[in-house]
Amino acid sequence: MSDSRAHVRRLAHRRGANFSLGFRLLPAAKRRAVYAAYAACRVPDDIVDEAGPDVAPAELHRRLDAWREEIEGTYARRPGTPATVALAEVLPSFPIPMDALLGLVEGCRMDLEHSRYRTFAELERYCELVAVTISDISLAIFGVLRAEAGRNPFDKALSALVGELSTRSEDFRTRWAAHNVHLHRTGTKLINHPVVGRLELMYDTLQLTADTGLTMLVYTAEPGSSTADALTLLASWAATPEQSDLTPATERR
Repeated sequence: MSDSRAHVRRLAHRRGANFSLGFRLLPAAKRRAVYAAYAACRVPDDIVDEAGPDVAPAELHRRLDAWREEIEGTYARRPGTPATVALAEVLPSFPIPMDALLGLVEGCRMDLEHSRYRTFAELERYCELVAVTISDISLAIFGVLRAEAGRNPFDKALSALVGELSTRSEDFRTRWAAHNVHLHRTGTKLINHPVVGRLELMYDTLQLTADTGLTMLVYTAEPGSSTADALTLLASWAATPEQSDLTPATERR
């Protein structure tokens, strides 16, 4: 595990104790994305909430400005902290919107400037920045429902689910009408092999441009993992009969 991944993982387990257990149950690719997104959200929140009474508001604004620039630099492929390096690693597979992360920074900034809101419009704007942005980030990681509906347009259970959600949630209805599709081009596949047991393989999707509609999946194992050892063992067993057939008869005797 890279240092950046380890950093955001530790942060999530240390600071997100109320839902870190749920993180651990996710597939590996989603888990890495959630850890990275959580860390990117945690930083501006801590800038405001964890500051001591001796820290001047101007200094907190400066720190939020610096984090905003760090997020913008990350999307320009210039991450400069462990948290943003981890974020940059997952962005090719999970299109977490930069605007959502920047909006959260501005929501945290409002905590510095307001303790009460005079109008519901002001309160609604604050909620958009600190809550709806989290929804947008989460949808980038988990938003595969539209793609599934496209693959199975006559799935009655799926159609019923979409109808129920649309009836009960105006936010869902609006997002569904936007026709946003998120595809998972990388992820983790779990296989229970009858000989070596559980295998956890990472996959990458490669589009074959010469043959429209065809996709090639490449599976790999984390170096040094138990899965890598199991694959090496399977490869050695597969190679043994071939090597035996090539051995001179005099040596086999």
